[in-house]
Amino acid sequence: MGLGDWILATGEARELNIQTGKKCIFGDGKKRFYEPEILKDNPRIAGEDEGGVWVHNFPGYRPYISQVKNGRLYFNDHYRPLAGELFGLRKSDRLSGKILVETRTKKDPNMPFTINKAYPYWDDLLSRDLPIVKVQQIETNRFRDALQFLSGAALLVTTDGALHHAAAAIGVPAVVIWGGYSSPRHLGYDTQVNIHDGSEPCGTFAKKCPHCEKKAKAIDPEMVYRIVKSEFDKCTSKSCT
Repeated sequence: MGLGDWILATGEARELNIQTGKKCIFGDGKKRFYEPEILKDNPRIAGEDEGGVWVHNFPGYRPYISQVKNGRLYFNDHYRPLAGELFGLRKSDRLSGKILVETRTKKDPNMPFTINKAYPYWDDLLSRDLPIVKVQQIETNRFRDALQFLSGAALLVTTDGALHHAAAAIGVPAVVIWGGYSSPRHLGYDTQVNIHDGSEPCGTFAKKCPHCEKKAKAIDPEMVYRIVKSEFDKCTSKSCT
């Protein structure tokens, strides 16, 4: 279960905690699961020795997936993500007035699904006259450390992943680029700008997928630039940095 999945799970925990008044335990009713980077300081989550209500969202069971078959994920059309929660984060002003762009971790040959999420035209966006800072320019030891910089950014630009879930959780505006692998219909947020052609997601995770690559290459970099610039201009005009 990736960190983005844990952030998603905190949204479900919030709703269940509000409904029942009880703290939440992630697991199958018997075995507990816990992720300290994401769940740290979350008052809705039960401690190791506390009781509570079970949230059925844990490694090996993700409610946005209906089945896994032949190297593909099939997405649950009845699932809609709830913005998660992250507590105890420090905020850095280093990226005030800046656009944080995540270009890395999407072309790992040991993890084919990350290749299938990749956007091929980052260099075009990076060449534009915009105040861009790439994630890899920020030295951090943990994902949670990176969030202090994200929290101070004017805008995030990324593909489907942990940072777009984090941005939704902490209220940072985001432009999310979706190719053929997954869809904002299952994993996106109405509070973000989702660039997607509306097609069905492929979900191929076990190998590099020509369909996903074709979909990604069909995304016009000029369109991406115009959307990013428009969203950045909106944000700065509202002084939301």
